[in-house]
Amino acid sequence: MSQKENNNMDKHFYRASAADFNKIPGSPIAYWLSQRLRDCFSDHKSLAEVAKPRQGLATT
Repeated sequence: MSQKENNNMDKHFYRASAADFNKIPGSPIAYWLSQRLRDCFSDHKSLAEVAKPRQGLATT
């Protein structure tokens, strides 16, 4: 869908291909993400590929 078509739609209506969710690790349903943001998951390295994720400050 083009940006122009998307801008003409109701602001409370989102459209996304189910296949696009496969780009996001764990395939969460995040229908409000733009196509550009969904593509970031498949076009760039994951955090685990760049650095070792660790827990920060934690409280009990």
